[in-house]
Amino acid sequence: MGLLARFRTEAGMTQAELTQASGVQEDTIASVEQGRRSLVPDLAETSTALNRFKSSCSGDEGRRLPRSRL
Repeated sequence: MGLLARFRTEAGMTQAELTQASGVQEDTIASVEQGRRSLVPDLAETSTALNRFKSSCSGDEGRRLPRSRL
């Protein structure tokens, strides 16, 4: 499993939810997760969206997904 897929599933999100939170199309997310497309800086912003979503669900403002590992 790729990093994006791992972070997304650890955040408890579906690809559709990540699409809504990030503004990145679902087929693009799927392509990155499956290794058919490389992660580019714009998609790195997806990590920020995951953090916001996770924080809003858990109330855990202190824990962040490591953006640098994308």
